Amino acid sequence: MVDLATIKPNDRIIEITNPGTGENLGVRVTVMSYDDDRLKKTRRQLTDKRFADDQKRKPLRSEQVEENGNILLFSAMTGWEWYNPTGDEGDADYDADATPEFAGDPNPAFNRRNVFTVFDALPWFRAQVDTAVADEEAFFINSKSV
Repeated sequence: MVDLATIKPNDRIIEITNPGTGENLGVRVTVMSYDDDRLKKTRRQLTDKRFADDQKRKPLRSEQVEENGNILLFSAMTGWEWYNPTGDEGDADYDADATPEFAGDPNPAFNRRNVFTVFDALPWFRAQVDTAVADEEAFFINSKSV
């Protein structure tokens, strides 16, 4: 017998790819499901703020919608790794020029400011993370009852 309460989503790692070619760019992002309990607080804070603004008759601005989306998406990320997708130095396929960077930084720290900067500059990057987080089924692949 399976206790349904024990079926939980797993975090997953996605590879960011070139939107035109599908080529692996050397950036891995670890994400959790939008339904993960760890996101409840953030979701509730954003909803409470919206309700408070409604009470004050403050109109919803498009910038706020975008910012709220970025906050929720960043909160669904647990980290990122920037690496050379061609392998390690000494490997036959190694290409030193393949190491990714953003605005000259070969390993941007995982923090809200950097993630928001990447999202703003690279909408396709944000879209790939958003698509992965929204794919509920993918979080249950290889999921086991605990």
